[in-house]
Amino acid sequence: MCSVELSQADVNEPGELVIQIDNSSPYQAFAGYHNNPSATDKKILRSVLAQGDTYFRTGDLLRRDADGHWYFADRLGDTFRWKSENVSTADVAEKLGQVVDEANVYGVLGASPLALQLGPVRLGPR
Repeated sequence: MCSVELSQADVNEPGELVIQIDNSSPYQAFAGYHNNPSATDKKILRSVLAQGDTYFRTGDLLRRDADGHWYFADRLGDTFRWKSENVSTADVAEKLGQVVDEANVYGVLGASPLALQLGPVRLGPR
């Protein structure tokens, strides 16, 4: 079971998106990870706002501006160490976006930090 103290993030402060689990709803149900109860437990928050409620930890960091618009900030855990610094996949995607039209960067377990896989991209002038 994951145990953390939650509070609502301030305006423009990044915070993790959590979604209340409701197994009677096709949009809010979470059956867990197949044959992996340990991974399932790490993604569920229990008794957050009321005794017995459950929330799913998405791992997505979002921020909300003063007008109520939501923006993706980063992914939790999608970092790697490079020359003693933590580098996020969002940082890498941002830099790649300066030379390719679109980049989606994600970590691959056991892969070298220098092993990048790019999908179809158009190189050259924008």
